[in-house]
Amino acid sequence: GSNQTGSSCVYYAAPTRHSALKSSVETMRRHILLLLLVTMTCAFAQEFGDLGGDYCTNNLDDMFLNRCFIQYPTGFLTIMANLIQQWVNPRFLGQAAIVAVLLLPHLFTTFGFSVSSDNVRKFRSARLSLLNFLHRVGFTLILDVALYAAFRQRRPCSCYVPGKGYTQVGSLYGMPSGDAMSGAVFGMTLTEGGPVHRVWGRAVGVIVILWVCFERVVLGYHSIGQVTTGAVIGIALHFYSTSA
Repeated sequence: GSNQTGSSCVYYAAPTRHSALKSSVETMRRHILLLLLVTMTCAFAQEFGDLGGDYCTNNLDDMFLNRCFIQYPTGFLTIMANLIQQWVNPRFLGQAAIVAVLLLPHLFTTFGFSVSSDNVRKFRSARLSLLNFLHRVGFTLILDVALYAAFRQRRPCSCYVPGKGYTQVGSLYGMPSGDAMSGAVFGMTLTEGGPVHRVWGRAVGVIVILWVCFERVVLGYHSIGQVTTGAVIGIALHFYSTSA
């Protein structure tokens, strides 16, 4: 008999056009995010050295965690901080959650979701997540006031106002930061349940927490120590309420 040796061939599937396009989009997104972070960092480093000037004084002490870092006159950091303040604060987050809960049934109807067991489960899960988030944001408002009375630490900045002299920025007490607390709750919610992509949800969640803390410091409402304490409490509140 004759011996025949068979040769085995391995075929590699060429990447499809769709997968190549998806990979390019993901790479472009990473580069845009990196460029944005580098730009913000450079602008922050450039302007952070001239905060407050002779117009504002420290209410606490000169320690880094307690110092006043308000920016005066206004500039790039102040514009960014005011923009963040409008959209990420306990009042707006609570109102947005209420509106989302009320509109959720209409959204499912409008987009033509069929009444199947899977869609009903998704609807109930989304509604429960929104209600849980609303509970946590509302709780930060109550907890914040209670902790103000417990810590009794003043806000860090007093700035000169013509005709009034030096006036404290914000209300009397500032420990811990309520906006940093609710911002941390919102950021941690994004990190665990990103609406589009889990990795990007985590990245956006971390950026939200950092930028809310940054905003409260630059506008002079809180010290670095106060926003750090508020963010830590918000993160702890999120884990406690979601695991309980």
